[in-house]
Amino acid sequence: MNVGDVALRRRMDWIQSNLFRSWWDNVKVLDVGCGDGLYSMLFPPGSYLGVDPDPEMIQRARDLHPRQLFSVGGALDCRNLWDRIICSEVLEHVPDPLSALQNLRRCLIPEGIALVTVPNRFYPFWFDPTRQWGNHGHLFYPAEIKEICESAGFVVEKCELLTTHVFPFYYNIIHAGAVIHHKIPIPGTNRYGHPPGWINPIRWAQWMIDFVDARNDYNPQWQTNIPSVNIALKLRIRRHV
Repeated sequence: MNVGDVALRRRMDWIQSNLFRSWWDNVKVLDVGCGDGLYSMLFPPGSYLGVDPDPEMIQRARDLHPRQLFSVGGALDCRNLWDRIICSEVLEHVPDPLSALQNLRRCLIPEGIALVTVPNRFYPFWFDPTRQWGNHGHLFYPAEIKEICESAGFVVEKCELLTTHVFPFYYNIIHAGAVIHHKIPIPGTNRYGHPPGWINPIRWAQWMIDFVDARNDYNPQWQTNIPSVNIALKLRIRRHV
């Protein structure tokens, strides 16, 4: 997936690789806290629904991805049960992550899979030396988010770290790009792909960021005691014996 934000690209790749047993799986996917609908790019129309409580974000998602379905609301507003649920970079923004996870469990079929990503409290220093990353409502240690998921009635099938190697001040660069693009939509300042043109300075910056990010291809993701930008969890409903 050609996404300019390398940490986001890592999350998308991880979700895509853990969502299906095979490419021909006919599954229904619910994306909770979908924002502008970026993850909808991974799915054919008719298999995906994105929900978000922010009407402006839902309208933006509909404008960007007109063939997909989006709805204002939360997980419990969707009355169907779902084969797969995505909840990516959402739990840090809700008042009660445990309650939010319990709501996800109620929307999942018994054999379903929930994929959750959250920001790691133990993140690389150079990712954000200014400590703006800590402005999230919640940051999580791996053991902490695993315990919350298990308390919500899930079995944690995987708990992996994503993006342990980052370009210095990466979070600040991405944040500045978002602010610039909001005011002046310069090619390359948003997260959808690389900027055009070989002489575009933003493209050269992206190449340097990608060069550092390539080290993450050789990460032992199963280790949970090293700094990383994100924690990714694959969850299944706990079966009562």
